[in-house]
Amino acid sequence: MTPSNATAMRLAWHFFKGNYALNFSALAILVVLSLLGALPIVGLLFFGAYTILSFSAQIYFGRHVAQVGEPVQMEEVAKKTRLGEYLTTYLPQAAGGFLAFFAISMLFGILFTLAAATAPAAAATQAVPAGGAGMAEAIAGQILMAISPASLVVLLLAVGLLYIFPAVAGRIIFSDDFAQAFRAGFLLFSPSLWKKSFNRDYFLLVAGWSLVVFGFVLLSMALSATVILLPLSLVLAYILSLYNAAIYVFAERLAR
Repeated sequence: MTPSNATAMRLAWHFFKGNYALNFSALAILVVLSLLGALPIVGLLFFGAYTILSFSAQIYFGRHVAQVGEPVQMEEVAKKTRLGEYLTTYLPQAAGGFLAFFAISMLFGILFTLAAATAPAAAATQAVPAGGAGMAEAIAGQILMAISPASLVVLLLAVGLLYIFPAVAGRIIFSDDFAQAFRAGFLLFSPSLWKKSFNRDYFLLVAGWSLVVFGFVLLSMALSATVILLPLSLVLAYILSLYNAAIYVFAERLAR
């Protein structure tokens, strides 16, 4: 089976249509948890539960992607899958990966805040004229000055990590337990994995994946603007999560 974006999409679609009851039930649970995540304070617990369950389902799907020979075989996998095993079989690995990515996100948040704190003093030195186009230009200048070189470096580094992220997520998918999944998350900073990912096939896979995800974001925004089409947006988001899992498996394979 050729690792490509088209293959990943077919795998996701065949799994989805192979068992509508399973997938719509899983989608309903995830949507409820996502909505409960908006609650004050306790919402953080529901957000964590949503993220871990969603990732656990992706791991289940991804591991079966590595076992089938053709995308259509995912229909049989879906038919034999029960909701409980789909969402909870790989909870330890999902929790380990989530905790690792959460820690890394917090680290970058702190670094960006500290880096941005170096800018206000420079921005404050620019006088703002009263009214007119001159005022608008001065405000724009202050905004640009507020983006310090240090904060820009941190931001670019965070964006750059998205290139290696699929391969790292793939390593988490094939982790044996919580601890191994947690350690795999920090492979985002592995020089060895970065070196292995710099090949033509991996680059084309990730480039195509980026375009698909970007296109979905635009489509989702358009569909979400209409209440009637919101359910369709949710279904597409769910299929996209399965597609992402297949991409992670392919990326891990291409970065060995």
